[in-house]
Amino acid sequence: MARLYKVGRELWGAEVGTNSVAFSSKDLVAIKSGFLDKATTGDKIEGVCKETITMDSDNQTVAKTKVNFLKVDDYTEIEADIVWGTITQANVWSTFDIDANQDVDVTLGTPSQLRLIRVINSTKWVFQRAK
Repeated sequence: MARLYKVGRELWGAEVGTNSVAFSSKDLVAIKSGFLDKATTGDKIEGVCKETITMDSDNQTVAKTKVNFLKVDDYTEIEADIVWGTITQANVWSTFDIDANQDVDVTLGTPSQLRLIRVINSTKWVFQRAK
């Protein structure tokens, strides 16, 4: 699971959440088809959710409840778990993708979501959103 490590500029956003999605504080989020959803493999990461909330099954058309999130920028740092593969200091500046659980998957074919910027130790890695 990814976690906010260091905030760049504090830019807040709020978008209508996708139907039936259960958001948790600290989830990475993306905008899909005009609605906020949890980020998964290949999505452009837009931010980090700032609340725990579950959307109604008709949220996109009826309730239109918005989810608050902190927008990520070029200075936002994200700490993430590595569950598939190995990352070392030699991988700094390489890009990787997240899986459906928002863990970094080193084995995915065309990584483009997160750029490794620092290895803290053998169990902690810090990333920024890749451009």
